[in-house]
Amino acid sequence: MFPTNATSEPRAPTKTDWEEASGRFDETLSEHGVIAGRVDLHFHLLPAIDDGPASVREALALARAARADGAAAVVCTPHLRRDHVHDPRQILRAVVAFRSELRRAQVDLTILAGAEVAADLALRLDPRLLELVALGGRADAGRVANSRFLLVETPFDGLDAAFASACEALLRRGYRPILAHPELAEPLPAGERRLIELVRRGALVQVNALSLIGRHGAIAERRALDLVERRLAHLVASDAHGPTRPPALSAASAALLAHGFAPRHVRRLVNETPWRLAGADAPNVRPCPPGLPSPPSRAGRPFSGSPPVARAARTARPPDVRVERLRTARVLAELRIASRLRRGAA
Repeated sequence: MFPTNATSEPRAPTKTDWEEASGRFDETLSEHGVIAGRVDLHFHLLPAIDDGPASVREALALARAARADGAAAVVCTPHLRRDHVHDPRQILRAVVAFRSELRRAQVDLTILAGAEVAADLALRLDPRLLELVALGGRADAGRVANSRFLLVETPFDGLDAAFASACEALLRRGYRPILAHPELAEPLPAGERRLIELVRRGALVQVNALSLIGRHGAIAERRALDLVERRLAHLVASDAHGPTRPPALSAASAALLAHGFAPRHVRRLVNETPWRLAGADAPNVRPCPPGLPSPPSRAGRPFSGSPPVARAARTARPPDVRVERLRTARVLAELRIASRLRRGAA
């Protein structure tokens, strides 16, 4: 059985809860062995737990789409907030249950437990509960400060003072927030300044793959490319939910290359940083590549920069763009077929 959303306040974890989570659930990619392929770090895969797949069948179709998109592992990141899940143990139990479904369906996909956390709820949770959905390997006395990472949902109504203050409090408690999809947030006059300050203090920024290929609209695409160009973005993830919001790491990689970004930069965003964040060497991830100047402030024009101008030497499309686009088309076709089958069954 998959856990449903609870309505009561989460209790503090018992000794049994903590031992179970530390043993069976606190897993990183390094503990799974070497995995060839990408890690999709923001993924709503678990069935009937938030606004992702409504059933096991839909979740399995989405898992197959992730594999077709080149992911070997995904971090399951249900919304951890008042209107969805508000106890991390629900997520852990759902991950274990869905692993059994993946094995039964013979879908070769590694899944790890995480969450897309509302910053204000993160501050109110018992620290031991919050630890269950943090990334970066098990925390213990020997680990470096700020070596644990939390995927934090950026409010769609903008990076306001309350959100920035909550992220700063998480930093003081030893967590480094990964700010999810800030390119989708409503631009506020001080929003960019707050974002830059959080990055300077150790926060990371995740942009959505669908933003980079224009599926969230032209404005979100420009803002996402601007964040990448100015080195304010540290990783790309799908934020997949289902047929209308599918996995798109391959398409995002192709789009970045077509816009003239260096292959090394694209690999860091799409391949290397997500893998490291999900594994034991995550403390080595830096908020910005060393040696780069501080990102310039554009007061009053949040994320308003244009995409990189394609110079003559960079206008030729990389040779793998066509392959990546064909792969993405196949993923979308498979999701559409699964959606039609679901409607027919209904």
